[in-house]
Amino acid sequence: MTKTTEQNQSGRSGAARGQIQWNASRKDSALISKIVARAISLTDLDRLEVAMDLTAVHLNDCPLDLERMLAAPDVHFLHDIYGINRHLNRRTAQLANHFLPRLAARALLAQGDR
Repeated sequence: MTKTTEQNQSGRSGAARGQIQWNASRKDSALISKIVARAISLTDLDRLEVAMDLTAVHLNDCPLDLERMLAAPDVHFLHDIYGINRHLNRRTAQLANHFLPRLAARALLAQGDR
Protein backbone atom coordinates (compact mmCIF):
# COMPACT_ATOMS: atom_id res chain seq x y z
CA MET A 1 0.00 0.00 0.00
CA THR A 2 1.17 3.52 -0.61
CA LYS A 3 2.08 5.98 2.09
CA THR A 4 0.02 9.09 2.57
CA THR A 5 0.96 12.40 4.09
CA GLU A 6 -2.58 13.68 4.40
CA GLN A 7 -3.64 14.77 7.84
CA ASN A 8 -6.82 13.85 9.60
CA GLN A 9 -8.97 16.31 11.50
CA SER A 10 -6.84 16.03 14.63
CA GLY A 11 -3.75 17.13 12.72
CA ARG A 12 -1.92 13.81 12.88
CA SER A 13 -0.86 12.20 9.65
CA GLY A 14 -2.71 9.03 9.00
CA ALA A 15 -5.12 6.96 7.05
CA ALA A 16 -8.35 8.87 7.65
CA ARG A 17 -8.59 9.87 4.01
CA GLY A 18 -5.93 7.74 2.33
CA GLN A 19 -4.21 4.41 2.37
CA ILE A 20 -3.17 2.77 5.62
CA GLN A 21 0.60 2.81 6.12
CA TRP A 22 2.29 -0.48 6.95
CA ASN A 23 5.97 0.23 6.29
CA ALA A 24 7.54 0.68 9.71
CA SER A 25 11.25 1.38 10.03
CA ARG A 26 13.51 -1.57 10.82
CA LYS A 27 13.97 -0.30 14.36
CA ASP A 28 10.22 0.10 14.91
CA SER A 29 9.51 -3.30 13.34
CA ALA A 30 12.00 -4.96 15.69
CA LEU A 31 10.46 -3.25 18.73
CA ILE A 32 6.93 -4.11 17.61
CA SER A 33 7.97 -7.77 17.24
CA LYS A 34 9.28 -7.78 20.82
CA ILE A 35 6.12 -6.08 22.08
CA VAL A 36 3.98 -8.65 20.25
CA ALA A 37 5.94 -11.52 21.83
CA ARG A 38 5.38 -10.01 25.27
CA ALA A 39 1.68 -9.42 24.58
CA ILE A 40 1.21 -13.00 23.41
CA SER A 41 2.91 -14.31 26.54
CA LEU A 42 0.46 -12.34 28.73
CA THR A 43 -2.81 -12.63 26.77
CA ASP A 44 -4.81 -14.93 24.56
CA LEU A 45 -4.80 -12.43 21.67
CA ASP A 46 -3.78 -13.46 18.16
CA ARG A 47 -0.15 -12.71 17.25
CA LEU A 48 -0.88 -11.37 13.76
CA GLU A 49 -3.78 -9.23 14.99
CA VAL A 50 -1.64 -7.63 17.72
CA ALA A 51 1.19 -6.97 15.28
CA MET A 52 -1.12 -5.39 12.73
CA ASP A 53 -2.99 -3.36 15.35
CA LEU A 54 0.20 -1.92 16.84
CA THR A 55 1.70 -1.14 13.45
CA ALA A 56 -1.50 0.49 12.20
CA VAL A 57 -1.91 2.68 15.29
CA HIS A 58 1.77 3.64 15.48
CA LEU A 59 2.07 4.62 11.81
CA ASN A 60 -1.38 6.06 11.12
CA ASP A 61 -2.97 7.59 14.19
CA CYS A 62 -1.11 7.65 17.48
CA PRO A 63 2.66 7.26 17.49
CA LEU A 64 3.63 4.99 20.35
CA ASP A 65 6.75 5.19 22.49
CA LEU A 66 7.72 1.65 21.58
CA GLU A 67 10.75 1.48 23.88
CA ARG A 68 8.70 2.62 26.89
CA MET A 69 5.93 0.21 25.92
CA LEU A 70 8.32 -2.73 25.86
CA ALA A 71 9.67 -1.84 29.31
CA ALA A 72 6.37 -0.77 30.91
CA PRO A 73 4.84 -2.49 33.92
CA ASP A 74 2.26 -5.11 32.96
CA VAL A 75 -0.70 -2.97 34.08
CA HIS A 76 0.16 -0.12 31.68
CA PHE A 77 1.31 -2.46 28.94
CA LEU A 78 -1.91 -4.48 29.05
CA HIS A 79 -4.05 -1.33 29.26
CA ASP A 80 -2.62 -0.25 25.90
CA ILE A 81 -2.63 -3.68 24.24
CA TYR A 82 -6.26 -4.37 25.16
CA GLY A 83 -7.32 -0.75 24.59
CA ILE A 84 -5.85 -0.69 21.09
CA ASN A 85 -7.41 -4.07 20.35
CA ARG A 86 -10.82 -2.87 21.51
CA HIS A 87 -10.86 0.70 20.15
CA LEU A 88 -9.03 0.42 16.82
CA ASN A 89 -11.19 1.03 13.76
CA ARG A 90 -9.52 -1.41 11.38
CA ARG A 91 -10.93 0.27 8.28
CA THR A 92 -9.34 3.64 9.04
CA ALA A 93 -6.49 2.69 11.42
CA GLN A 94 -7.83 5.30 13.86
CA LEU A 95 -8.49 4.85 17.56
CA ALA A 96 -12.14 5.43 18.51
CA ASN A 97 -13.97 6.49 21.65
CA HIS A 98 -11.22 8.95 22.65
CA PHE A 99 -8.91 6.12 23.66
CA LEU A 100 -5.34 7.34 24.17
CA PRO A 101 -2.68 4.77 24.97
CA ARG A 102 -0.76 5.49 28.16
CA LEU A 103 2.43 4.77 26.23
CA ALA A 104 1.75 7.16 23.37
CA ALA A 105 4.73 9.23 22.28
CA ARG A 106 5.32 11.98 24.81
CA ALA A 107 5.03 14.71 22.16
CA LEU A 108 1.46 13.60 21.47
CA LEU A 109 0.60 13.54 25.16
CA ALA A 110 2.06 17.04 25.63
CA GLN A 111 -0.21 18.36 22.86
CA GLY A 112 -3.31 17.11 24.66
CA ASP A 113 -4.37 15.96 21.21
CA ARG A 114 -7.31 13.81 22.24
